[in-house]
Amino acid sequence: MLVAKDNTIFDKSFPISRLLSFDEKFMELSIGDKVYINSAIPYLKTTDPMPMLRPPDLVSIDEIGIVVGLRAMGLVEVRFRRGTFLFSVENLSLQSD
Repeated sequence: MLVAKDNTIFDKSFPISRLLSFDEKFMELSIGDKVYINSAIPYLKTTDPMPMLRPPDLVSIDEIGIVVGLRAMGLVEVRFRRGTFLFSVENLSLQSD
C-alpha cells in the first residue's frame, strides 16, 4: 500500500510514475488558469453531483476553458462555454499569454 502527500491511499498495482507526472502537472495548474484540450478525447464527463458522459463535440480542441477546481488523482474541473467538465491533467495544456 502507498500513501501520497495528501493521504490518498493506493494499492501496489498503481504505477508510481503516473502519480509523479500528475503531481508535476498539478504544480503548474491553479484555479483560474486558462487551459485547452491538447488531444482528442472519447467523451466528456460532467462535474454534476450525478455525473454524466457527454459527446466530445461539445468542446472543440481550440476552445479555451478556465480551471475551476482541482481533484485527486490528477483530475481537473474546467468550465467551457457549454458546461463544466472533468479532465485528466494529461489531456490539458496551459494557454500561453
